[in-house]
Parts: sequence; C-alpha cells; structure tokens
Amino acid sequence: MPPSGRVRPPAFSICTHPGPRNPVYGVTEDFPAGSATYAGKRHAVIWRGTPESAVDLHGLVTQTLGTEFTVSVIHAATTYGDSTHFVGYALSQSGIMQNVAVMWTYTARDFAAWAQAKFTPEELADSSLSGPTAVYSQDGLPNLVKFALGLEPKQAITSGLPAVAVTPAEWTYTYSRPSGVLNVAYEVEISTDLVNWTTEGVVHEMTGATINDQSWSARYPLDSTANIFFRLKITRTDS
Repeated sequence: MPPSGRVRPPAFSICTHPGPRNPVYGVTEDFPAGSATYAGKRHAVIWRGTPESAVDLHGLVTQTLGTEFTVSVIHAATTYGDSTHFVGYALSQSGIMQNVAVMWTYTARDFAAWAQAKFTPEELADSSLSGPTAVYSQDGLPNLVKFALGLEPKQAITSGLPAVAVTPAEWTYTYSRPSGVLNVAYEVEISTDLVNWTTEGVVHEMTGATINDQSWSARYPLDSTANIFFRLKITRTDS
C-alpha cells in the first residue's frame, strides 16, 4: 500500500518531470516531460498531499497515453487559491517526447471559497450580488442553493433541478449535489398545505456517488396522503 496521502502508480523510469503547479480554476496545464520507459504506457499524476480517497484519485489519473485527463482538487483542507501539489508525468516509449494536459477543476468546499471562484472582486464587495441569499440570475435560485447543488450562479438554471416522481408505494424527491461540500446542511421537508413543513416520515438517503457528485433521494409513503409538496431546505452551518 502507498503511504497515506500519496497515490503511487506502478513503477517506471522517469528522465524528466515537472515540479508542483499552483492550480488555477478552469485553466489547463500542459506538463512536458522527457522520455520515460513504462510497459503500460500510461500517464499518472501524484498528489503530494492528502487526498480524500487514494483509490478514487488513482482511478482518475491512470488513463491511456495520448489522451487528456481531468484532476479534481477535492482535499478537505484546501481553500480556493492554495497551492496544491500535483506532479504530472508524461510517459512514453523511450526516446519519444509527450505532453500531458491537466485541467484543474478546482472543487470549492465551502460557500466563501465558491463565491471567490465565481464572482469578481467588485461583485464580492456587493452582497446583493454575491451573498448567500442573493439571486444573481433570473431563475429565482439564491446563491447558497446554487452552491449546494453545484449550479452556476450567473446562469439561469432550467435543468438539473430536483424532481418529484411517484412509485407504486412512495412519493420520491430526487436531486444531485457535489461531493464533499462543507458547512451546509440538507433537509427534505414535506407539506400537505404549503404552510406546515416537517421531515417526519421522510427517508432521505444517498443513492449513488462519484468522485465529483452524489445522488440523493427522499421517500415518503404514498398511502399517507393524496397530495404532497416537497422542498429542499439548505442551511449554512458556519454562520
């Protein structure tokens, strides 16, 4: 097993390798490297820190030679703008130069970091534009909701929103959210009159996950009521 905090690909011979890079949100980095010998001819990226899941990260970064791959920065201790130490190796048959392109898809883990990534300095100074309760676009969704659901604050969202369905036994409310969001509580509440809301009787659970996203479902017995309303309640826990 590799030491904690490091994902180690299979052994290979490296002639040249780039140093750590400071990831910039949405910017592609090209990693030039000298020739290397590796039987499987794959690229790899090593995290010189503490990844949340070495297994998941390793699955992301071992792909076929000659393709681009994406690295998502998801370290819990990282905040926007920190230097995160990835090292990219371009592997090839001996004597052949290769480049590896890495897209830094930096995952902001709390609302403040997310806002810094999404808004200009001028917008950050105006809470009516960048604050958690502000609605930047014309879709009626506050910034906190968009952060919690992984939506873009400056786009009017018409898809990717929670959905309600009916099965033979249950009402279901499903939605997706980013993996590892910090300082946010999610609750699904139900009501029969749009006045009184409760979580009683609601089964709220994760139904699937990737390294970037989670799928969640809230279920409520169909025979409990003829009509029902759902709402997703999102609350900051750091304020």
